[in-house]
Amino acid sequence: MYTKKQPVVILLSLLTLTVISCVKSSGLEDCIAQMRIEIRWILTQPVDYTEYVKIEVIPHTSESEYTITSDVYGVNVDLSVGEYTLVGYETATNAQIDVENQTVSVPVDSDGMALSPGIFSAGSKRVEVTLSDTDLIIPLPMHRQARPLVIEIETEGDGTPLIQNITGVLHGIALERSIDN
Repeated sequence: MYTKKQPVVILLSLLTLTVISCVKSSGLEDCIAQMRIEIRWILTQPVDYTEYVKIEVIPHTSESEYTITSDVYGVNVDLSVGEYTLVGYETATNAQIDVENQTVSVPVDSDGMALSPGIFSAGSKRVEVTLSDTDLIIPLPMHRQARPLVIEIETEGDGTPLIQNITGVLHGIALERSIDN
């Protein structure tokens, strides 16, 4: 005998079986979602449009972190259900990227003077992947991390042609800062 409740019971049973097939004894971490990480250049652009961007995928579980490579636009990925921190960065010269602490630092020379860093961008994003996030697009914001510092000095007066050089020390430059600052 057919009742109006039977389609609802069948639908709920199928939904339960679908969820149970993904959930194993270890929990939801075995469930995989396919998505895209899109690189978003915030007030900047890539150093070179043919370069690759490294993206560190740091799970907030016992899984180990891993690195994926993307072009400057983005990459398709399969992520297990869970929370992640994504840290993306271009190749950096004379700069160090600490992925764990999400900081960028400039090394100093033996005399204590900062080495001149090359121009590059980096950024991070914390995301939570759920089963309903299929075909999700994760924007990864990239911010300029180092830029040239130009100091212009205008000299005035009759003695200007006699000036041979000007030297000085600039204080207050950050040698380490947050990637997202």
